[in-house]
Amino acid sequence: MLSSKKRSLISAIKGGINGGKVTLAEDFSIDAAVTFAKQHQICGILLYGLLAAGIKSDDPRVKELFSCALTETVLHEQQLVAINAVYSAFEKAEVDYMPLKGSLLKELYPKPELRVMSDADILIKTEQYETVKKVLSGLSFTEAYESNHEIVWKKGSIVIELHKFLIPSYNTDYFHYFENAWEKAENIAPFRYRLNQNDEFIFTFTHFAKHYRDGGIGIKHFIDLWLLLEKYELNMEYIKDELKKIRLDIFFGNIEKALDIFFGEENLEDQTAELIIKNLIRSGVYGKKENRANASAIRSAGGHKVGSFWARISVLCRVLFPKAKNLAKRFPFLEKAPILLPLAWFIRFASLMFRPSRILKNIKKVKRSQSKQVLSMEQELKQVGLDFK
Repeated sequence: MLSSKKRSLISAIKGGINGGKVTLAEDFSIDAAVTFAKQHQICGILLYGLLAAGIKSDDPRVKELFSCALTETVLHEQQLVAINAVYSAFEKAEVDYMPLKGSLLKELYPKPELRVMSDADILIKTEQYETVKKVLSGLSFTEAYESNHEIVWKKGSIVIELHKFLIPSYNTDYFHYFENAWEKAENIAPFRYRLNQNDEFIFTFTHFAKHYRDGGIGIKHFIDLWLLLEKYELNMEYIKDELKKIRLDIFFGNIEKALDIFFGEENLEDQTAELIIKNLIRSGVYGKKENRANASAIRSAGGHKVGSFWARISVLCRVLFPKAKNLAKRFPFLEKAPILLPLAWFIRFASLMFRPSRILKNIKKVKRSQSKQVLSMEQELKQVGLDFK
């Protein structure tokens, strides 16, 4: 059962979004709530919620929230100007692009600045990347780094993540469903594309599930799901059928219950849904380092029960013999010649002999894979309807 403190926090968040009545318990800590708001990037939302609860605007803690919310608003305005400039430049250069996530979700909030985003996500076609580079360089952006599924560009506090595909390829159970995202996209303006509302919800939910499973995700993404369900005209039969294809149907059912508890008017109770809410509250925006390490250990077990003999063998093999894609950054020749992977393994083994700290790190990876924390996280993921198979 959720504590009175958590129910008070939920009430304040709800009130900050929909302007409803806010009830705070006597043991509710405003100081803790302010810290929470900063961790989850919802200062503006909680500010409106506390004001709705009757907390005075000259309260020092409310002033602290106001300062944080003002920073969020300034960032929003800066992002808006920069992103619109990028969109216009893409269209002028005849570059196909698809805005994703935060820049679209802002439209659903009472005030767009309440939906804070750390970066702007845009899906591009990799065959157009040379043109994209010229466009962004011309706007004074600088290429920062490239990861599995995105290329990051920066200009001061403005960060743009260019997605090569919607879901990282190492999330193999979700990746293939979204592999041909452009085929589902609708051309809504010259060179600008968008998924229809149903597919946009499926992507947003899968992104949520991916982060929840990989180490945690915060309240603002949970709010996103609620607003999508409230404001989009969705075909729930289609959505549930599609989620079943990627084995997210059970998790979605539990999230629906959690949303009912969080945003509903009745004091409902459900053990699994309450576990989800507790995990969201303690996660921060994208989880905690320890949880991400535990999730990595579960993934390394290769679908076997954590701590079992075959799980240990799987972890050991992944540590000793990483896949080509995991070594490509260190050994660029693997991009063009993955057949040379055994050579990369040999060089890696040889270098490890002179770096005992790296050997110890790998030993810790194997030990972590058998820890009680990892086993507990695996059990919790199964309870909510998630796994790494």
